[in-house]
Amino acid sequence: MQSANLFSSFHIPLREILELRVFAGSKVLGGGAGLDRFVAGINLTDTPDYYNWINENELLVTTCFAISGDPSALLTFIPTLAQKGLAGVCVKPRRFIPALTPEMIRCAEEWSLPLVELPDSVRFADVIKEVSDMLIERQTELIRRMQSFNDMLLSMILEGADLDAVARGVAELTEGTVLIVDSTNGRTSLCLSPADEAGFSGMPKAEACRAISEVAQPQPLEVDGHHFGYLYVYGAQSGMEAFHVEMLRQLSKTIPLEIARERSLRATEDVHFRDFLMHLIGDKILDERRELARAKRFGVDLNGAHLIVRFAQPNGARQESANVFALQRTLLFGEAQSALAQMGVGCRAVRDEEQFILHLNAPAGNAGFVELGASISKFFESLFVKYPGVELLGGCGRAFTGAAGLLKSDREAQTALRVAGNLKRRGLMSFDEIGLLRLAYADEPELAIQSFLDETIGALLNLHKPRSAELLATLESYFEHYGNLKRVSESTFTHYNTVVYRLKSIRDITGLDLHVPEDRFRLEIALNLHRLLSGA
Repeated sequence: MQSANLFSSFHIPLREILELRVFAGSKVLGGGAGLDRFVAGINLTDTPDYYNWINENELLVTTCFAISGDPSALLTFIPTLAQKGLAGVCVKPRRFIPALTPEMIRCAEEWSLPLVELPDSVRFADVIKEVSDMLIERQTELIRRMQSFNDMLLSMILEGADLDAVARGVAELTEGTVLIVDSTNGRTSLCLSPADEAGFSGMPKAEACRAISEVAQPQPLEVDGHHFGYLYVYGAQSGMEAFHVEMLRQLSKTIPLEIARERSLRATEDVHFRDFLMHLIGDKILDERRELARAKRFGVDLNGAHLIVRFAQPNGARQESANVFALQRTLLFGEAQSALAQMGVGCRAVRDEEQFILHLNAPAGNAGFVELGASISKFFESLFVKYPGVELLGGCGRAFTGAAGLLKSDREAQTALRVAGNLKRRGLMSFDEIGLLRLAYADEPELAIQSFLDETIGALLNLHKPRSAELLATLESYFEHYGNLKRVSESTFTHYNTVVYRLKSIRDITGLDLHVPEDRFRLEIALNLHRLLSGA
């Protein structure tokens, strides 16, 4: 696309303005270094409070009549205009002030603000007309070129250009950094301008997207009341505000065509994957080989490790707006997927009625996946801090392998989400965090109890019978005598050192330490549940 410097001709420098016929005989007395300042408008004012009626990048034409009798006002005249960001000032002296003073000329040089002396013969009406005609001519050409670009962009999209190509085109057009957030498909496209590349160098894409979304003004991408996402233009050429508004308005109707096309392409695959995932977590697997082949087509390693996260909006959540929520959710999930990809973990999101399900998948034995499972709550907590517009509660299962493991992780995620909802806890609650509450919230209590026993004393129960019996008896006596090892030794007719050895064996086998209150409580509950279920 040939769009670079599309707006450059609109930037009319004061140097070019002064070449107009009406400025014949004018002299630049000071501030010549600023002749490349561009002119966006012209202002004719002669009031004492002139500084309230001028705007950035305007060319001021005046006689200084209102301040001619005020030496202090004349002294601050040039600095005031410079601080207001004017392109330059044209003064017609001699009628109300004898001449432009050396102090005014010095200030013009100091501030690099062009100070132009107009000849006596010039008419202000002629100055206004010629400058205005030139600006209108350029503005008309700008609008024509802008429409031409929009037509070109539309053609690109119809020919198959993707979101990254669209972002590059808009970046060339505006000479700024462009971020497009596709809320419909959960994508972001970022194109940094050369001026911004250094500032964002080394910053992860997700971090750069978040930073830009916080400082740049968003342009909603909407067509016929349907919201598709946001367009951000950051650090574009200054002085283009009015035209950027019109340009962004046009682009906001064109870019959604690419988003809608992508949605159409993804729709079938997304529906199929959602149906497949819901099948895996809701139906009995009859043909594992068939499911393995189907999973592979979706890029899922069914024999690998799986972890399910479920999110829901809490009742009464204070969302700023549906669009803000969709925007920040897109950025949050996008940043999560990017970070997970760096760990070698695949992540796909599906919608299940009012819940968002994230399916995390990695090859079995992936060390990063195991570490992630242990710190998943902290991982998402760090993201929620960055996106305060997203108010969600979530539940996360643990990591397991195979199709059966995926189902188990989802059941744990649902239980953790239910607990989080009842406790009105925002953020993500992992299954490990809910402790024994899992037994109270389980859909199938017997399975939950058996799972709890397997996690606590299962390894003791699986030992050969004599060894299992002696360790369980020692553990039972330990609780019966409140941890008094001497009494345990006496009641089990076992040497004190043997009791110490057995308790150490229990810790090594179960991974639970009787010196840790939470571990001790879990072991005692597990022992009582085992006794209850076995009738011992």
